[in-house]
Amino acid sequence: METARRVRQRLDAMFEYAGLLHRLPNNPVAVAKREIKRCVKAARRANPEDNFPCVLVAEVPQLLGAMRAYVGTPVTRSLLWFVALTGCRTGEAPLATWDEFTLGGDDPQWVIPAARMKAGREHVVPLARAVVTL
Repeated sequence: METARRVRQRLDAMFEYAGLLHRLPNNPVAVAKREIKRCVKAARRANPEDNFPCVLVAEVPQLLGAMRAYVGTPVTRSLLWFVALTGCRTGEAPLATWDEFTLGGDDPQWVIPAARMKAGREHVVPLARAVVTL
């Protein structure tokens, strides 16, 4: 449903631009917009979206056991633990660079630049000793 909404949105923008640039008489997406919205609304009613499920507290030991048993590449394994220990988004961790980290001293931290953050603000992540060791 989200993909359909985004496709409609992008097609609408493309036809608007083409209308301005090439003087198209009408935007076919805008004409069909009401019908598309009705179909998407019906699809949402039929298939309501769920939030991403979280791990129940009782299942955490099983999850940690599975993470310890994971036999993928060292980089993937380390990244898995890094995300779990910092609580960062999975898209932020692979883009981290060494200059963003302060690992020494009493207050180790990871400063994610504003340009990479969804909110557009610099984000400071305090690092536990386990993360520094990792």
